[in-house]
Parts: sequence; structure tokens; C-alpha cells
Amino acid sequence: MYSAIIIEPLIAMSILFTSIGNIVKTKIDAYRLLIIFIFGLIHGMGFASALNEIGLPSHNFLSAIFSFNIGVEFGQITIILLAYFLISKWFSKYGWYQARIVFPISCAIGSIALYWTIERIFI
Repeated sequence: MYSAIIIEPLIAMSILFTSIGNIVKTKIDAYRLLIIFIFGLIHGMGFASALNEIGLPSHNFLSAIFSFNIGVEFGQITIILLAYFLISKWFSKYGWYQARIVFPISCAIGSIALYWTIERIFI
């Protein structure tokens, strides 16, 4: 469906770009939301490739892909809500929140994404 040689580095780069965005910009604006949406489409192509590799039943294709997508979205929403209620809701009102929570976590995620990008392009 989609070539993993192209999609996997793009996914890693989108994670890297997002983590850099978290460090550089503290507010979410329309531009960042558009970028996040585009990155979501790229990630969706990665999921489509993975689904294509495992093989979906042709007689139940729509329900299988719908069920998979619902599971992925539910997992993402769960993680976002957990992070929000356990970290952001309680600490974002403090001045040190960006420096002690957002920046270090974004740097760690960005470092991993940079490694994945290099690995997927050159290794």
C-alpha cells in the first residue's frame, strides 16, 4: 500500500518536529493544529501499511479496518487524557511547568525520534 521506506522516516520526523514545536512554541495555534492533522494522516498511512502486511479479511474489510481504527483512537485518547489529568491539569498553572515538564519530556521524545529517523533512513 505505502512504502515503509518512505512512511517510517516521515513518521519519526513528524514526532521530532512536534517535539521541537513543543519547545519553541508554548501555545497551540491554527498552524500547529494543521501540522498535527497532516502528521496524523502520515501516521495513518503507517497504520495502513501495517494492516496491509498482516492481511485483512476481504469479506470483513470495512469492519476490520473500522475496529482497528477505533482501537487506535481509543488508545490515543486514553493516553492524552491520562497525561492531561495526571500532569498538565495540575501543573500547567505554575511558571516552572514548561521548563521542568514540557521541555525535558519533549527533548527526550525528540531524541528518540531523531534516533528513529536516522535509523530508518540510513540503517
